[in-house]
Amino acid sequence: MKDFIILKTFQIQWINHPVLKLKTQYVAEDILYEDITSDLQSFAIAEDLDYDESMIHFMQWKGVACIITRSSDLKVPIE
Repeated sequence: MKDFIILKTFQIQWINHPVLKLKTQYVAEDILYEDITSDLQSFAIAEDLDYDESMIHFMQWKGVACIITRSSDLKVPIE
């Protein structure tokens, strides 16, 4: 029997990002917290989303907004 680490994943849809413009990317919860939400309240709301639920988040720098959508879980096997 293999063990797995289960990572929650989120789809980030950027709105007028200075570099990414209107791109979409997928991130795991560690990147969501460290690089995107960067505050516990916004991270807690995103983490509590059910699959396919979304929220809008305004970054603390340059007024950039993104839509965070809860995506599927990623299973990473460990030995």
